Order: sequence, then structure tokens, then C-alpha cells
Amino acid sequence: MSYINLPSYKLQIIEEIFIFLYEWTKLSTSEECVSPLSYRGPCPRYLQAEHETKKKKLLEREYNCEKDYSSQCPTNWVPEDEKYCRPLSIYEGTCLLPYDFSNMTNEQKEIWSNKCSSSWPCKEKCKKDYSKICPKGWIKESDGVCSAPKNYNGPCLSRASLITLDKDMKVAFEKLCKLNFPCLKECKMDDNDPCPKDWILKSDEFGTPQNCLPPDYYNGSCDEHTKFIGLNSTLKESLAYECDIKWPCEIGNLK
Repeated sequence: MSYINLPSYKLQIIEEIFIFLYEWTKLSTSEECVSPLSYRGPCPRYLQAEHETKKKKLLEREYNCEKDYSSQCPTNWVPEDEKYCRPLSIYEGTCLLPYDFSNMTNEQKEIWSNKCSSSWPCKEKCKKDYSKICPKGWIKESDGVCSAPKNYNGPCLSRASLITLDKDMKVAFEKLCKLNFPCLKECKMDDNDPCPKDWILKSDEFGTPQNCLPPDYYNGSCDEHTKFIGLNSTLKESLAYECDIKWPCEIGNLK
């Protein structure tokens, strides 16, 4: 995503979201960080500090992904104009001057990132649906607050109020908190299939469907005890969002 055409006030807010964690203070009595009194951003005043193991996992995920070299700027850099990028204050490398990456090849960008202790953002796996209030796998509670799944290991707290954030702010929050908003629908759901995609239908001795068993790779918040069988389309869509699953597509609507 490019921030070039955003209003200056919004650019400033987004930059503040990226840097505020580094201005916070870690509490000596817990694993939480507390914001300075001047902070007016969308995140809670207290955020959970990352353990070293969590940081390692996040870094491994970032460096092992397919890079998006079409992005104007590398990670922790922002556009200064239509060509030049400048580093944010959270950038920890040694290349501190504005830089024009527009005429560089992918190989040159990778060489630069290795030299300057930076990286290029990961390619998006799909078009995101930022009309959703909560990120993928998070549950919207009755008070409008989003609650994280048990397997969330990002730097932010497990509860956040995002109802006032627009698309640009959600993009910034997504990057800051190491999470994802759900993908836009790719096809028409097959209402006749009782189980999510790649899940296995388990039946009793009479052939009556009982429940759905998750694949080995699944690490979402739902399990074999989640009721999937007999749901209507609305409930299936809700569970797709909450459980971070996909439903099989109708034949002829595959993408």
C-alpha cells in the first residue's frame, strides 16, 4: 500500500502508530509496556511486551515469506514523495538518508536490504476486507471490542477497540500488531458441504454426520467440538471469520 496520497494529518497518525511502541516504558512488575501520557493513538494504554521467543518467530515469518519488491519502500520506511523513501525512527539500520528505490531491480533491492539491515514487506496472499471491524480470527464482543484468539503471539494486547479506525488506520494497526484482516470472498460457498475446506467429516456407525475434524496444519481457535454441521450460510460466514477457515467453493465457482 502506498501512503503518498493520504492527507498529511493521517500520515502523521500512521507514523505515530509505528513508532509509539518504542517510546513506551516496560513495567518492572509485569510483561506490559505503558504508553506516555502524550499518546493519543487507537491502541490500548497497556501493551504486552514480546518475549524473545515470540520476536524470533515473528522475524522468521517475516524473512521467510515471499517479498513484495513492488512496494515503494522497505519495512520501517515511508514515502517522502513519489520516488524517495525515508526511514522511520524505529528503523535500526545504518542507512539513514532518504533513498530512491524506483530504478532498482529486485536483486539490487535485496542486496540493499542486507547491507542496510532492513527487509521488504511480504506479499499479500489476498485482497483484504478492511470493512470488517475485527482482524481475522478475532471475535467481536458485545461491547464492540475485538478479542484475540488464543494462538495470537503479536506485541499487542488480546483486546482492542477498533470500531473508529478507517481503512488506512487498520492497515497500520495490522502491521504494528502482526496480524491480518480477513480476505475478501473468493467464490460462492458450497452450502451442501457440511465441513470447512480440508476438514474431514466424521460419521457414526449409521452414517449420520457427527462432527468435522481439522487438518494437521490448522492452528485456529476452533476444533473438532465446534458445531459446523447443519449451519446456514450466515452462520458459516460468521464461523469462517471467527475460526480462520474457508468453506469449499461451488463447482464452477472455483478460483
